[in-house]
Amino acid sequence: MKSGTLSILYSFLIILLVAVLIYFNEHIFIRNLDGFIKDKINVMTIHLNREIQTYLGDLNKQKLIEQISLYKKFPDIKLVAIVDSTGDVLCAIGDPEELQIDFKVNSKTLRYWSDKGIYEAFVPINDLKGFLLIKLDTKPYKEDTRRASLLIFTIITILIFFGFSFMTLTFRRRVVKPIDRISGLMQDIARGIYNVQLEVPRSSDIYNFAESFNQMVKLLDEKERRLERQKSQFKLISEISRLGLEINSTEDFFRKVVSLIRDEFNFLNVSYFTAEPNGKLRLLAISGYLENYIGESYTYEPGYGIPGSSALLGDVVVINDTSKSPQFVPIHDAPILSEMSIPIKKKGKIVGIIDITSEKINAFTSEDVKIFKTIGETISVVLEKFESMTENIRLIFKLETVYKLTRELVLVRDVEKIFSDAVKLIHSVLGKKEIVVEIYEIVEDKLVMRGIYGNLKETLPYEYVQSVGEGIIGKAIKEKKTIYAPDIILEPEAKKFYMTTSSEVAVPLIVAGEPIGVINCESPQVNVFDDLDILVLQTIADMLSIAIQNARMYHKILESESKYKTIFENSSEAIIRINHEGKFIEVNPTFKKVFGFDDIESINFYQLFVSDEIADEFRREISKSNFIANFDAQMKNKSGEILNVKISMRKFDDFYYDGVIVDLTEYMKALEKLHEADKLRGLAQIAGGIAHEFNNIFTGILGSAQLIKTKIPKEDKIYYWADIIERSVSKGADLVRKLIGYARGGKIKVSVVNPNEMIIDVLKKIPPLENVKIKTELDPSVPEIECDREQLTQVLIDIAQNGIEAMPNGGTLTIRTTQGYYDKDKITEPGFNPGEYVHISISDTGIGMNDDILKHIFEPFFTTKRALGKSGLGLSMAYGVIKNHGGFITVSSTLGQGTSFNIFIPVLRKERKTINAQLKTSKSKLKILVVDDEEFLRILLADLLGELGHEVIQAENGVEALKIYKNMKDEIDLVILDIIMPFMDGFDVFKELKQIKSDVKVIFTSGFSADEKMMINLTAMEPNVRYIQKPYQLNEIETAIKSLFGSSQI
Repeated sequence: MKSGTLSILYSFLIILLVAVLIYFNEHIFIRNLDGFIKDKINVMTIHLNREIQTYLGDLNKQKLIEQISLYKKFPDIKLVAIVDSTGDVLCAIGDPEELQIDFKVNSKTLRYWSDKGIYEAFVPINDLKGFLLIKLDTKPYKEDTRRASLLIFTIITILIFFGFSFMTLTFRRRVVKPIDRISGLMQDIARGIYNVQLEVPRSSDIYNFAESFNQMVKLLDEKERRLERQKSQFKLISEISRLGLEINSTEDFFRKVVSLIRDEFNFLNVSYFTAEPNGKLRLLAISGYLENYIGESYTYEPGYGIPGSSALLGDVVVINDTSKSPQFVPIHDAPILSEMSIPIKKKGKIVGIIDITSEKINAFTSEDVKIFKTIGETISVVLEKFESMTENIRLIFKLETVYKLTRELVLVRDVEKIFSDAVKLIHSVLGKKEIVVEIYEIVEDKLVMRGIYGNLKETLPYEYVQSVGEGIIGKAIKEKKTIYAPDIILEPEAKKFYMTTSSEVAVPLIVAGEPIGVINCESPQVNVFDDLDILVLQTIADMLSIAIQNARMYHKILESESKYKTIFENSSEAIIRINHEGKFIEVNPTFKKVFGFDDIESINFYQLFVSDEIADEFRREISKSNFIANFDAQMKNKSGEILNVKISMRKFDDFYYDGVIVDLTEYMKALEKLHEADKLRGLAQIAGGIAHEFNNIFTGILGSAQLIKTKIPKEDKIYYWADIIERSVSKGADLVRKLIGYARGGKIKVSVVNPNEMIIDVLKKIPPLENVKIKTELDPSVPEIECDREQLTQVLIDIAQNGIEAMPNGGTLTIRTTQGYYDKDKITEPGFNPGEYVHISISDTGIGMNDDILKHIFEPFFTTKRALGKSGLGLSMAYGVIKNHGGFITVSSTLGQGTSFNIFIPVLRKERKTINAQLKTSKSKLKILVVDDEEFLRILLADLLGELGHEVIQAENGVEALKIYKNMKDEIDLVILDIIMPFMDGFDVFKELKQIKSDVKVIFTSGFSADEKMMINLTAMEPNVRYIQKPYQLNEIETAIKSLFGSSQI
């Protein structure tokens, strides 16, 4: 082939090659540009839709404009606008001339305006009747392409020029082969492979062409890489935004974010450091080379390292050559050559740092900095949105819990339970493990801890007390407002009750404008409590104050009925809930028990009142103040019985009333019994006083008769008459002893007695009857009792005899003994004390008694057998004797069925100490000081003692006796001392005598019972003390003296 023909042929081929290259370049550009524009618009649409929902929904248009303005940084974005359904532009950034909108023309979602070179996206906005308008300019891309094409064309033209000059000579040797190589490379470029190079020797004629070709391919490769990187960055922003919708915790969120960034860009290491309250940066999430070398304990000090510098400056810090940076901190010999730290902010405050490292120098371009700054801002928006959502959830949860807390506490009536429950519920509501919650109550000028709950190792003792003015809690009380100390070290008034306390908040409990206590929360960390916590605490404090006030009010209502408490302390209350019409919503079992209704839907509260007038009055009272306390009324139960009640009720909201109904019916009956007991007690006191006077009289008569008998022979009639006087007085004295027993002053001869043995002795004294059967049911395990056996035996005989007389036609008399613990549920007698008792029951099957007789059964001189010569003192004395023994006696009877007397005597708690008389040597005749305010008794006693050979000194009162004894203490051997005297009683005189001479010997005498416990204790503890009861006989005096001095010495 001729060289000219070859030249033409080769020229044509070169031109064709240039055309193909230009075609492929344009074709690849257009194909990549279409795909890139669509992807970019999709990413922007998703992102902008989310921003519109976030800020436009919150009416924060300015914030939305700030977010959209971030797209100004991209040169290809011509316009971003938000248009409502009427065509009005809500907000826009970009070229204002592009805002001309034709809805008819712009009916497609995406279209290309070839005359302007602009892509236009017209997308509906979620939840808003409007559209999002995005316009992207292709001119920047086309200009780059034109420059590249022009460069190619110029290079090809140069190649053609040189080719024509040298083609003929060197075609076969130096052109064909490179052209073949170029053809292969062009095919690679057509497939999107840009990392190719045309390699020719420097000496080659097409070396410059090859260099230009390689430069062109490099430009295409960089352009492709830049497009891919932008695509990855927008994809990453979209993925982070998506993660923000699925976030469960910030820790989980950042773990995914750092993994996404590293996977997308293949950095050496990506980590997130969270900002601690103390300014340190603590590692929270990491992905890459260092994740196996450092853990969550790894921290940066404030301002230390690249992350610390970024946190300190509040901006992105980029180091593209770490070897030249003094700020760089090596970590475990990791090959870090470039490092970039991006601050993450929340509400303007830095909350963390994203740190990115690379093993390459100059790994981060200015464009990377911009895009990662955008990523940081996106993360900040996600965090703020998550925090807002979390705060809303926390608020809802805490308000629900607070509602439950206050709902429960307001209904609690026990103040101690309110305190103990409140600290636990507050701890639960705040949801902070390492805190302690305390509640203090103001008692006088002190703060007393009433409740404490928490997990601190150090604990304060329950009921810890401090002054009102001390510490944070004292300040809250003083100022009547919440005091929060985020860092207690900075509070000069703080008083640390725990060594580990670092922050503290105190909220006062206010009732009627005055503090009654304080809620105090402490933590070992600073800045623990936020505004939401304080709001919740203040809400709880308000409701807790109401609960405490309600509980105290309730207890004040109960205290106003304290005189009824003994009888009704075990009574349950009827609790009800009704609506405005009086229809029952809920009642407790006590209501059903008291009123007898099981089906509450069929009854109305106001229908239970005995009259419409009372019901109307109750309505008026409750409507005035929505609260009523202790409303006295009469109501009917299901069977029609009239109940005397007190009603307390409070209105809640506008829906229902909660009320308490106290049944006072049994109380009225018990009150009547209490009046009867008071009447008996008064009669007993009168009887005791009469007995005392009689004993003094009998003492004079009995002593005189005995003296007469000592002076006259037995054959003399005067001796006979004196003996009659003595025996008559003795019988009168027995009657007086019964009166003293009734007056609770006659339990003198105390001993330990087996109840069963005593009952057997009683039965021996009751003569057998043909038509009356006596039956015993004696529990062999009953314990011993401490009693005056003679008195208690007489009581049992009197009651048994009454039972026999109540069965004129025959029957059965049953005597039982049992033992057990009796409380006020079993025994409703006024003044009854719960404890262990021996129970003696005497029952007959006789004629019984009616209610009128039962009311007066224990009254002195009351009898139904006056015609038979009965005095009516038997049962009244029995009542006094049993009371004197610390016991109780009750009676129940049914006409025609019989009567049952129940006697309760306390069991013996401990053995009495028995002190034997100390026998001392004494002179045969004694000098005795007699002290009595009755002159004739002093003279009589002096004569009786004179008959025994003793010398007597007399004193008419305690003052005179002490004066005599002081002067003659070494001469006086014995003092006989009356107990009941004016000025000073016998016990006071005895105390003074002991002061004068510690081993003074004393014999007490009295016509009335001394204090039971004092007499028992005194005679048991004092070996030189004896006691004799008036009227006494000569032999009793002699026996008492001998027991003190020894019979062989007198």
